[in-house]
Amino acid sequence: MANGYASGFNDKLRWDIRYRDSLRCFLCGRLTFFWELHVHHIDYNKKNTDSENLISLCFYCHARTGFNRFFWMTYFQKEVKGRLNVSSDLSFIDDEYVFED
Repeated sequence: MANGYASGFNDKLRWDIRYRDSLRCFLCGRLTFFWELHVHHIDYNKKNTDSENLISLCFYCHARTGFNRFFWMTYFQKEVKGRLNVSSDLSFIDDEYVFED
């Protein structure tokens, strides 16, 4: 993939991360349209496509993470452990999104 990203960092993976995060910015919690959310690599390694290394950020919060990278990496690693262990209301079945009641 262009710009140094791994081939696995594709549209499907980005959709999965956005929906896993309930279309909300991981940092400010803003609910937004999927195309407005960026998928951020917590460790800043574009080749690491592990879902636990990826979070959804709105444009404004993603811009903030371009500075003080060590701070943000440490912050997100700590926060992700607490937040991503919570079950979601969204299940992935045969590449289709099925909302559960």
